[in-house]
Amino acid sequence: MTSISLSPTTFDGVDLPDLQQQSASIRDCIQEEDVALLRGWISRAAVDGAMDRLRSGFSLENDTKLDHKSRVTDPRDIPNYQRLMLGEFGATETERSFFVRMFYNPLWNGDQWGLHDTFRRMIRLRNALYDVAPDHCLEAPQNSTYTLSRVHQYPRGGGFLAAHRDTVAAGVPESTGLNGYIQVLLVMSEKGRDFHTGGGYYVKHGERILYEEFTQPGDVLVYNGQTLHGVETVDPQEETNLASAHGRYSATVTLYQPRRGVMKMG
Repeated sequence: MTSISLSPTTFDGVDLPDLQQQSASIRDCIQEEDVALLRGWISRAAVDGAMDRLRSGFSLENDTKLDHKSRVTDPRDIPNYQRLMLGEFGATETERSFFVRMFYNPLWNGDQWGLHDTFRRMIRLRNALYDVAPDHCLEAPQNSTYTLSRVHQYPRGGGFLAAHRDTVAAGVPESTGLNGYIQVLLVMSEKGRDFHTGGGYYVKHGERILYEEFTQPGDVLVYNGQTLHGVETVDPQEETNLASAHGRYSATVTLYQPRRGVMKMG
């Protein structure tokens, strides 16, 4: 395996007044290069504060294997929950394998980590890149679609996500008439401080680009449905300790749809 560091095109200092103007350039960059990096859209202070709350409030006892989002027909019934995911699945060949802990925090629930304003900025960025209204799926579900705002922890001592493309998630915007697929990923941890080896990557020209070699907390990576990406094993030399909050963190605001029937709107 060969790992190299090659920074994607970086859009520095993007803010709300010029987001609409720059969104076309960002979309063009993603179309041509598969990924783009935004710096300054989310403040490092906001991310560091959320990380302090996540770590100080973490408890192994909150882990569940239940996927609550797949057990409801109305997304507004999804609670805040902490899910440990360790395994492999696929009908024949492996389709996905991972060791990750998810912290789900829909915006209609309590803001237990102080991330709601950050999630809102991420959603507005996503919506600008989709060229839809800024409040699309911002505070609540719209028709059959909602925003699944969440934090990912890849624990030290073996956290990973096998290389894949977001084929399932990409079907959601397509089914609602949106153009293409956009994933907005917030970098929340710092390589060399929070973890030392491995981390997030995308594949370009057959090489793994370990993007946390050149990102910092608050940076936002944006990529499309064609981007092969994953998380290289985080600190495999360390002891695996599920009771620890240490590791590599990121956040996403993916558009989702219920998997059980039609969403209730009453």
